[in-house]
Amino acid sequence: MKSVLESASLGKLSLANRIVRSATYEGMAKETGEITPQLLKIYSDLAANKIGLIITSGAYIMSEGKGMPGMLGIHDDSLINGYRQLTDQVHLCGGKIIMQLIFCGTQGFIDVPNVYSPSAVPEKLTRRTGKAMRMEDIGLLREAFVDAAARAKKAGFDGIEIHSSAGFLLSQFLTPYYNRRNDAHGGGGENRARLL
Repeated sequence: MKSVLESASLGKLSLANRIVRSATYEGMAKETGEITPQLLKIYSDLAANKIGLIITSGAYIMSEGKGMPGMLGIHDDSLINGYRQLTDQVHLCGGKIIMQLIFCGTQGFIDVPNVYSPSAVPEKLTRRTGKAMRMEDIGLLREAFVDAAARAKKAGFDGIEIHSSAGFLLSQFLTPYYNRRNDAHGGGGENRARLL
């Protein structure tokens, strides 16, 4: 059996050890999604304590995708430089860092107008009913994920993680309860997984 302190690789990513800090919501970002000195310290301390891989809390990819106060954002180019400070500090300590990308949708707890949903079905936790996405909306969402990933790369992140569980928008596409579409993104499992 290998030790958690032994080096490892995740695809092309070489890790100093097998210790991973999974994404955890801190609620400490600025209102616009910018990283704060408090968050820089948290992530820097993790890297300084030899966590091999750090995954950030969810960063919303479009302003409509923000679901909780104090969430990280990666929806605008103006955020790149702040994240560059973060990735530089983590890398200086020998760590690797991945940004989690998210669109909360109707499970978010912030009242966002015209929030997206696969179908106009009330969310079980928040009781909110979102706007059933048109094909154009799905295309915009796909582009927003691609743009967010490109920003994360420019900011020096070692990879991205796409949040697609826990009742947020992408996982709603996978679930027949929320996804009642009859187009290329609804019906059978392959269609429901198409966006992801």
